[in-house]
Amino acid sequence: MNRFNMTVAAIAVIGASASAQTYVWDDGSLDNSIGFGAETNVIWLSAFQISGLNSVIQSVEVAWQDSANTVAVGQAYNVHIWSDPTNDGDPTDAVLENSVASNVTVVSPVGGGTFETVNIVEALAGGAGTWFFVGLETAAAGTALFPAAIDLTAPHSNHAWIGTNPDPNNLAGILHLATAAPQLNGDWMIRANASAVPEPGTFIAIGIGLAALALRRRSK
Repeated sequence: MNRFNMTVAAIAVIGASASAQTYVWDDGSLDNSIGFGAETNVIWLSAFQISGLNSVIQSVEVAWQDSANTVAVGQAYNVHIWSDPTNDGDPTDAVLENSVASNVTVVSPVGGGTFETVNIVEALAGGAGTWFFVGLETAAAGTALFPAAIDLTAPHSNHAWIGTNPDPNNLAGILHLATAAPQLNGDWMIRANASAVPEPGTFIAIGIGLAALALRRRSK
């Protein structure tokens, strides 16, 4: 009985050794919201690079501004994840990998930073340093003219992009925020939570542990 418990404990420790990563550019304080000043679909996204083995996106966090002409609780939106086939941090040729529909549940005043979490699981290809993109899309609705919440405090990552009337499968016309509107340059209130892909050695260790467990149980 003691041998059985020891083997199970070893497997549990191995499984818990995976790391986790939050991909984030903002400083946690929402400064403003921007858009195109018209009832039009807007898409905005941030570029990130995979850190270590943390390439399995588990969820996306987003903050929204509580102000006139932004968004209201209940506003529909989509969360998208794209890969970067040329690995250059430029989403104009990005490949859409996954999408999830959601609704705004919480808004924050300027200076606030309450995030809501959307579960979206996507295992990204590529190792450390591989670029990928996480973004949001809102449909035209009422007076939500400026939906994209932003952190304007320097320094900026210069990895924010925005477009209008978007097709998430074709981002050829999306604009680099720092280039198109340098006076509005900042970082979107968008974050991605990721976990690691277990290394091959971890799978081997788990396999050995299971084999030992089976042998010990048969020998009882």
